[in-house]
Amino acid sequence: MEEQESSKLQVGGSNPSGRKSGMLNFFTYYVLFVVEVILSFVALILPLLLAVAFLTLYERQLLAALQRRQGPNIVGFYGLFQPIADGLKLLLKESILPTRANLLIFILSPVFTFGLALAG
Repeated sequence: MEEQESSKLQVGGSNPSGRKSGMLNFFTYYVLFVVEVILSFVALILPLLLAVAFLTLYERQLLAALQRRQGPNIVGFYGLFQPIADGLKLLLKESILPTRANLLIFILSPVFTFGLALAG
């Protein structure tokens, strides 16, 4: 009977003080929360980026057909490699930072302008 009551009083596992394992539980839940937020963000953004990439491909094919010229469907298998090439080009593109410019203003001004455009 005494063993059951003493086990009910202990918080956080086998450690009698309960401090270390309690903090471990807090950090575990915090890390799991952060991982969950990141995964939900990726699950939201990745399909959106893929949709935009392939809608751009469709737009290029449509414009090529309207202008009676060869479009991106000539490259690769029906042009499916074109969005992949565009994505790689965007990721590997070198950023040019002017040496005499204020880098904080140079980098944050497009972010600020985009935020105002969304707010407005």
